Amino acid sequence: LPNALARLVVPHLAAYTDESKLRSLLTLIVEEWENGTSSFSRSLELRNVLSAASFVPTGLPISSTSGTITENDELIVVGSMTLARPDKLLDPSVEELAEACGLDDENGSLFFPAVQCRSPEWLRMLRDLGLRRALDPATFLAAAELAAEKREPRRSRQLLKHLRVDFER
Repeated sequence: LPNALARLVVPHLAAYTDESKLRSLLTLIVEEWENGTSSFSRSLELRNVLSAASFVPTGLPISSTSGTITENDELIVVGSMTLARPDKLLDPSVEELAEACGLDDENGSLFFPAVQCRSPEWLRMLRDLGLRRALDPATFLAAAELAAEKREPRRSRQLLKHLRVDFER
């Protein structure tokens, strides 16, 4: 089943029009990721395909899908969901990232998985697939531009603090 998903289903997620079917598929993948009998996580083919696929729901509103977090049209819209690649999102459990990029405010939806995708099971799977635990330069600049645009001095200070701490490592 994992290899069939990798070959026949995941490459065509952009063609999905039924949000409930997509949610069911994502639930199946998460539930089976570490399941002892089918363990999708052991399928190298499925891992590779999911790592490169925009399948992670974000909190990003559809009207905001102007390429803010990705460069090559890597966002997919299915129904009311905006989907991104795991390696384009930040791990919400990393406190410094949550503070610097605004996990709990509307801007956080640009950088983190949607709230329903932050369970321990989801996060383990997303980490296996490339969920980022550090800011890259492009994300840092996007977060800084957003903080400046929204006139958020607290967020700007958090980003500068993160930059200083990261630079000192």
